[in-house]
Amino acid sequence: MTQAQSNWFTDFCETAQDLRQDVVLLEAMALRLEESGGLTWASWDEVFQTLWRALDYLSQHAADLGSLARRLEEVSAPPTPAG
Repeated sequence: MTQAQSNWFTDFCETAQDLRQDVVLLEAMALRLEESGGLTWASWDEVFQTLWRALDYLSQHAADLGSLARRLEEVSAPPTPAG
């Protein structure tokens, strides 16, 4: 494995862990809402801010995956002959 492939794999594992954490947070929020029977006006602001932050994290980590996909193409491409 080349250094570029090793770096890619490390970044991929970190991004995968970040995505798993995003999912846990969103699942916990959904469970809390389900168990509480819905939102009250008092809790709406807190839930909305937390949800907005979680979706922002999720969006960033999805963008990271797109970047990793492009990098994978680069590190997987056969070397071009020097000429």
